Amino acid sequence: MFKKLSIIACEDITVRNLLRLQKDGCSVYRTSHAGNWNIYKLLLSQLGLPDCIWDVTCIHRDVNNQPRYQLIGGEKVLLLKETPPMNNGTRFLTPYYRTGENADETLSHFHVTPLKKLFGSGVTSQSEVLLEYENDVSTIFSIAERFMPHQLGRYILPCGCMVPLERLGSESLEAKCSHNRASVLQKDLAESALSTLKELRRLVFDPGDYIPKGGVVYSFELVVASFYLWLFWKFGDKPTYQLSGPDMIGYATKPAFISGVEKVLKVLGEHAPRLVPEKIDAFVVPATFFRFGYPSNLEVSERVMAAHETVRKLQALKREWRNVDVIRESLNHSVRNAIEIIERDGQKWNLFHDPSKDAFYSQHDMLKNGACMKVMEGYLDIPFGTMGKILETLPQTERQCRRLEFQTNERR
Repeated sequence: MFKKLSIIACEDITVRNLLRLQKDGCSVYRTSHAGNWNIYKLLLSQLGLPDCIWDVTCIHRDVNNQPRYQLIGGEKVLLLKETPPMNNGTRFLTPYYRTGENADETLSHFHVTPLKKLFGSGVTSQSEVLLEYENDVSTIFSIAERFMPHQLGRYILPCGCMVPLERLGSESLEAKCSHNRASVLQKDLAESALSTLKELRRLVFDPGDYIPKGGVVYSFELVVASFYLWLFWKFGDKPTYQLSGPDMIGYATKPAFISGVEKVLKVLGEHAPRLVPEKIDAFVVPATFFRFGYPSNLEVSERVMAAHETVRKLQALKREWRNVDVIRESLNHSVRNAIEIIERDGQKWNLFHDPSKDAFYSQHDMLKNGACMKVMEGYLDIPFGTMGKILETLPQTERQCRRLEFQTNERR
């Protein structure tokens, strides 16, 4: 019988810790969206930490991965001929939208294909991994259909619009948008949800000339619960480590979110105890702080990162002595040279970029240029929380160096 779900933020762990846990058979996973991957995802994938892409993601809401665009060469290339308008009652699912250049290519497939070429089986999707246990997933959906049908309360129409199901009669429900209308019987919710899962897998990995049919989509709480169950089926009842982007660590550790997923797991555990553990312990790691690396064949990135590292070591010295005078006394040739490099080339390899706004380096650049990612070795042993503090305070130290260097030059 399922008793408890625990989801805790974990900032004091290191990348090397995660690699060791993975080697020991623990589940260490990132749950991303199909879109443009930025530096921290590429670095972690290069190290061999796997990524499970969540298929049920929306074009407009997925701001960090910008799936409507290809980010390449520092530019945004629009992939859709026409972007669906924002609508409060409708969500537009990324796997269902075809690129303007190739009618056989969905947005999800376009972004995932280079990742599969770069990282192979290290990149999967939730539909793909759940369907490895198709009979068990069918059981889970059947329990939801019978005891909590609201967890199967969304419907994706063939056009890509995802809408809430509305009651049409005592046994029937209806889904409609401005393009399409469909109905489904209450007794067919589970069967339709399983069919949709297979359709999502096809649209992500092999869309070709496939014509979507649409169907029932499981709720966000059931998406999360299903992923935790898959981890249990595959790895046993060991703790799981989830590598979070900028958003997940904020919402996934909140009591209301945990309670919602926990309620789903308790119902599933009552009716399928074989498929559900007694407890789930999940640790959410702020992986987005792991930005300390660069492509193997982009010289400017290596030069800029080496310059940042020079200042970072000075920053550590300042923190140790708690005195800005340490910076003034340490403005030697190597630090001055580092500041010049950051001043000149820092925007060409922007360590502090905002993934929701900037057109930064992506898997599309990596594949096009034949690069692999190089991790700065020392950062494998620095806790993620400490890396976050470095990213937060390093710009201030660099500004202080510039200001003190300017003052020194003026006195000369």
